Amino acid sequence: MIRGSSPLQPKILPFCRTLPWIPMLLVGLLVENSTPFRDRLNETLVVEVLSLVQNPELGVKFFVWAGRQIGYSHTGVVYDALLERLGCDSNERIPEQFLGEIKDDDKEVLGKLLNFLIHKCCRNGLWNLALEELGRLKDFGYKPTRWTNNALVQVFLKADWLDTAYLVHREMSSSGFSMDEFTLGCFAQSLCKAGRWREALSLFEKEEIVPNTVLYTKMISGLCEASLFEEAMDFLNRMRTSSCIPNVVTYRTLLCGCLRKRQLDQEIILMPISCLRKWSNAIASQVMWFTIS
Repeated sequence: MIRGSSPLQPKILPFCRTLPWIPMLLVGLLVENSTPFRDRLNETLVVEVLSLVQNPELGVKFFVWAGRQIGYSHTGVVYDALLERLGCDSNERIPEQFLGEIKDDDKEVLGKLLNFLIHKCCRNGLWNLALEELGRLKDFGYKPTRWTNNALVQVFLKADWLDTAYLVHREMSSSGFSMDEFTLGCFAQSLCKAGRWREALSLFEKEEIVPNTVLYTKMISGLCEASLFEEAMDFLNRMRTSSCIPNVVTYRTLLCGCLRKRQLDQEIILMPISCLRKWSNAIASQVMWFTIS
């Protein structure tokens, strides 16, 4: 039995690094016999141990044990460390036996882990794997969180799966969740890019959101990508009439979009001179070149 009240963490980790094939054995002996170790259990130590454990099964057992300790709770960093240990960074699915072991110990922890897994897939752009893990989350009897739903909408928008993004939005609305402003802006921009700007406006109404300068600018950007310049100018005028003041980013987005498509009419050229002064010399030069060419 290891006795004493001195901190054990500085002694454990260097030794584990020199013998990476027995960290779980060493930690097991310490956690069963040392109250000071339990008292000093924290996010950093748990992540460090998970990174040293080579065997995924042992990693799960340590994760489960740590979650039982009084005064400690898993954080997002710890969930990510466990997912990495289970091979999620190599696009491998977590074996059902590991998920079952975690569920038997704490159902709430498994729900959080699966939500983190889906979010990790979305963050890596793996929309197909995210869809599979969403199905598994539901099979286990859980629902995606608002955070997870927003991540799913974003990854499907990046994949140009507008209809699938709509399905996720419908499900999250039925669960009482709303999109965050960033996701809502991305959705509106994608709809405008597809020429479906009326649906973007309807989306704001459903979300009970009054468009601000940032959201209007995103829609203008999408319209310019779709070469819908008249509609983009209409949105600029809509901003002005609704007391939503366009900023430098708004004008720059509209101007650069028109320049890329070589569509620069007189109305755009006569934008406020105060905005032109704030643009970079490179953009100003492009405007001058285009107007005289």
